[in-house]
Amino acid sequence: MVEAEQQQGMEESRDTPAPADAGTARPANMASPMPRAALDPLLKAGTRRRFRAGETLIRQGDPPMFVAVILSGYVKKIRISPTGSSALHDVLGSGRICGHEVVLSGDAGSAFGVQATTEVTCTALSAARFRELMNESPPVATAVAADLARQLEHHVRRMPNIDDAPTSRVVSALLALALSAGTPGPGPSVEIDISLGQNEIASLAFISREAFARVLRDLRARGLVRTARRRLIIPDLAALAALVSPAAVSS
Repeated sequence: MVEAEQQQGMEESRDTPAPADAGTARPANMASPMPRAALDPLLKAGTRRRFRAGETLIRQGDPPMFVAVILSGYVKKIRISPTGSSALHDVLGSGRICGHEVVLSGDAGSAFGVQATTEVTCTALSAARFRELMNESPPVATAVAADLARQLEHHVRRMPNIDDAPTSRVVSALLALALSAGTPGPGPSVEIDISLGQNEIASLAFISREAFARVLRDLRARGLVRTARRRLIIPDLAALAALVSPAAVSS
């Protein structure tokens, strides 16, 4: 009965027009959100939808049906290989958009799946309406282009050199997560609480789960990270960043 009520509430929310002030809440994460001048037209053109943790927003291979603007919570972009293994590519929080890549590229299907890692509220607008806004609103077009450029730069910077040590790969991945999905804590600390498993963070670092576990044990022993079940705390972000080059931090 509870499950049925939850499903009914979620379905009702998907037909609710996004209120004009839906973008007033400031993102809790550390990543820079899309400018308000670009967010407002997107929010007004869509409908409010909610997803529970673990629910899929976009399936890999889906045709370009809609674009989602994240209002609260976090989603992860994942790619499933032909062998069935899953790789984490990015985590997006409030003020970020997803689904726009395949809508703009004209590809037949999405290259990534998008899944909620926490409870997520978003505004969804149809692919057709999103394309119209790209033509009608220069702030939207500029912001979307900047978002795509940042994604490209992020992925290029994240690609490890063949001689990168395991520690450098793991630290770079943790810094990327801190910047995209970290919540500032007391002093210089940052908390990452988005229900990611070790295998997912390992894939973000281009490293095996076993190698990731070894590096994580070392970082814990040095007091550079603290972990709980699917939660990670970086006591001092600058101290962790000092283990890698500045280029890895600025992505």
